[in-house]
Amino acid sequence: MSLRVGVAVILVEAAALVAGAVWGLVVLVTGQALDVAILVSLVVCALLLALVLAGTAGALVRGRRGARAPALAWQVLQGATALAILQAGAGGTTRWAAVVVLTAAAVGAVLVLTPAATRYITGSPARDAGA
Repeated sequence: MSLRVGVAVILVEAAALVAGAVWGLVVLVTGQALDVAILVSLVVCALLLALVLAGTAGALVRGRRGARAPALAWQVLQGATALAILQAGAGGTTRWAAVVVLTAAAVGAVLVLTPAATRYITGSPARDAGA
C-alpha cells in the first residue's frame, strides 16, 4: 500500500512538471517571455523530468530495484530546492508552494523506503501481501 501511495506522489509531481511546461508554452505563445531561449530550455527540461518520473513510477510498480534510485534522487533534489527557497526568505504564495513541495518530497522518499515497499521491490515472499 505504501509503495502505491509513493508512486501516486511521484505521478502527481510528474503531472505538476507537465502543468508547468504547459504554462511555459502559454507564456511563450502569448509573447510574454522575457528570454525565449531560457523558457524553451525550462519547458524541455520539465517535460523530460516528467517523462523520467513517469517511467520511474512504472518501474516501481513492476518491482524493479533500480527504480528507487531515480525516485529518491528526485525527492532529494526537489527537497533541497524547496529548502533553499524557504531559507531565502520567500513569502506569500512562493513560501506555501515551497512547503508543499518539501512535504511531497519527504512523503515520496519515506513511502518508497518503507519496509513494505522494500519487500515488494526486493521480491521477498511477502511481496504481494505487503505492498
